[in-house]
Amino acid sequence: MLVTLADFWDGLHFLLVEGSQSSTLPAAALKFGDVSLRVGRESVHAILTRTLKRLADEINGLTEPALRERFDMERMLQANVYPVRPWMFPEEKESTFRELMVYFERFRKVVRKAAAEGDGLVFCRYEDL
Repeated sequence: MLVTLADFWDGLHFLLVEGSQSSTLPAAALKFGDVSLRVGRESVHAILTRTLKRLADEINGLTEPALRERFDMERMLQANVYPVRPWMFPEEKESTFRELMVYFERFRKVVRKAAAEGDGLVFCRYEDL
Protein backbone atom coordinates (compact mmCIF):
# COMPACT_ATOMS: atom_id res chain seq x y z
CA MET A 1 0.00 0.00 0.00
CA LEU A 2 1.39 3.38 -0.97
CA VAL A 3 0.49 6.68 0.59
CA THR A 4 2.04 9.75 -0.96
CA LEU A 5 2.68 12.44 1.61
CA ALA A 6 4.71 14.68 -0.68
CA ASP A 7 6.43 17.45 1.24
CA PHE A 8 3.96 17.20 4.13
CA TRP A 9 6.05 14.46 5.75
CA ASP A 10 7.78 16.91 8.11
CA GLY A 11 4.58 18.74 9.00
CA LEU A 12 2.86 15.49 9.94
CA HIS A 13 5.85 14.41 12.01
CA PHE A 14 5.72 17.79 13.80
CA LEU A 15 2.07 17.22 14.72
CA LEU A 16 2.55 13.61 15.77
CA VAL A 17 5.50 14.30 18.08
CA GLU A 18 3.94 17.56 19.26
CA GLY A 19 6.72 19.69 17.84
CA SER A 20 9.51 17.96 19.70
CA GLN A 21 12.53 16.27 18.19
CA SER A 22 11.42 12.96 19.68
CA SER A 23 12.31 9.70 18.01
CA THR A 24 10.04 7.72 20.32
CA LEU A 25 7.79 5.23 18.59
CA PRO A 26 5.02 5.02 17.65
CA ALA A 27 4.51 8.80 17.30
CA ALA A 28 7.79 9.29 15.42
CA ALA A 29 7.13 6.47 12.93
CA LEU A 30 7.31 8.78 9.91
CA LYS A 31 11.01 9.36 10.56
CA PHE A 32 12.09 6.41 12.73
CA GLY A 33 11.26 2.74 12.75
CA ASP A 34 11.79 -0.64 14.35
CA VAL A 35 14.02 -1.61 11.41
CA SER A 36 16.26 0.49 9.14
CA LEU A 37 17.07 -0.55 5.58
CA ARG A 38 19.10 0.77 2.68
CA VAL A 39 17.51 0.88 -0.77
CA GLY A 40 20.09 2.21 -3.18
CA ARG A 41 21.38 5.42 -1.67
CA GLU A 42 18.22 6.15 0.29
CA SER A 43 17.40 5.19 3.86
CA VAL A 44 14.14 3.40 4.38
CA HIS A 45 12.64 2.22 7.66
CA ALA A 46 9.81 0.00 8.76
CA ILE A 47 7.59 -0.47 11.75
CA LEU A 48 6.47 -3.90 12.82
CA THR A 49 2.90 -4.99 13.47
CA ARG A 50 2.99 -4.23 17.20
CA THR A 51 4.26 -0.69 16.61
CA LEU A 52 1.75 -0.13 13.83
CA LYS A 53 -1.13 -1.11 16.12
CA ARG A 54 0.12 1.35 18.74
CA LEU A 55 0.43 4.06 16.04
CA ALA A 56 -3.10 3.34 14.82
CA ASP A 57 -4.45 3.64 18.37
CA GLU A 58 -2.56 6.88 18.89
CA ILE A 59 -3.63 8.63 15.70
CA ASN A 60 -7.20 7.32 15.86
CA GLY A 61 -7.52 9.24 19.11
CA LEU A 62 -6.26 12.51 17.64
CA THR A 63 -9.09 14.92 17.04
CA GLU A 64 -8.98 17.99 14.86
CA PRO A 65 -9.01 20.31 17.92
CA ALA A 66 -6.02 18.42 19.39
CA LEU A 67 -4.13 18.67 16.10
CA ARG A 68 -5.04 22.33 15.80
CA GLU A 69 -3.44 22.94 19.22
CA ARG A 70 -0.24 21.22 18.07
CA PHE A 71 -0.13 23.24 14.84
CA ASP A 72 2.15 26.17 15.60
CA MET A 73 3.19 28.18 12.55
CA GLU A 74 5.88 30.12 14.41
CA ARG A 75 7.58 27.00 15.80
CA MET A 76 7.25 25.25 12.45
CA LEU A 77 8.90 28.20 10.71
CA GLN A 78 11.77 28.20 13.23
CA ALA A 79 12.25 24.45 12.65
CA ASN A 80 11.92 24.85 8.86
CA VAL A 81 8.95 22.47 8.76
CA TYR A 82 6.89 22.42 5.58
CA PRO A 83 4.17 23.55 4.81
CA VAL A 84 5.06 26.72 6.76
CA ARG A 85 7.33 29.10 4.88
CA PRO A 86 8.84 32.53 5.72
CA TRP A 87 6.67 34.42 3.23
CA MET A 88 3.41 33.18 4.77
CA PHE A 89 1.18 35.54 6.70
CA PRO A 90 -0.66 34.65 9.91
CA GLU A 91 -3.96 34.89 8.05
CA GLU A 92 -2.87 31.86 5.98
CA LYS A 93 -2.82 29.69 9.09
CA GLU A 94 -6.24 28.12 8.48
CA SER A 95 -5.65 27.19 4.85
CA THR A 96 -2.24 25.78 5.73
CA PHE A 97 -3.73 23.71 8.55
CA ARG A 98 -6.52 22.46 6.25
CA GLU A 99 -4.04 21.36 3.61
CA LEU A 100 -1.96 19.53 6.20
CA MET A 101 -5.11 17.78 7.45
CA VAL A 102 -5.74 16.33 3.97
CA TYR A 103 -2.42 14.53 4.23
CA PHE A 104 -2.99 13.56 7.85
CA GLU A 105 -6.29 11.89 6.96
CA ARG A 106 -4.62 10.11 4.04
CA PHE A 107 -1.93 8.82 6.42
CA ARG A 108 -4.48 7.84 9.10
CA LYS A 109 -6.48 5.84 6.56
CA VAL A 110 -3.42 3.80 5.49
CA VAL A 111 -2.35 3.22 9.09
CA ARG A 112 -5.85 2.02 10.07
CA LYS A 113 -6.10 -0.33 7.11
CA ALA A 114 -2.64 -1.82 7.59
CA ALA A 115 -3.22 -2.28 11.34
CA ALA A 116 -6.59 -3.97 10.71
CA GLU A 117 -4.88 -6.38 8.30
CA GLY A 118 -2.09 -7.15 10.79
CA ASP A 119 0.63 -5.69 8.60
CA GLY A 120 3.64 -3.52 9.32
CA LEU A 121 4.57 -0.46 7.26
CA VAL A 122 7.62 0.58 5.29
CA PHE A 123 8.39 4.29 5.17
CA CYS A 124 10.32 5.99 2.43
CA ARG A 125 10.40 9.65 1.59
CA TYR A 126 10.27 9.01 -2.15
CA GLU A 127 7.54 7.01 -3.88
CA ASP A 128 9.81 5.87 -6.73
CA LEU A 129 12.05 3.58 -4.63
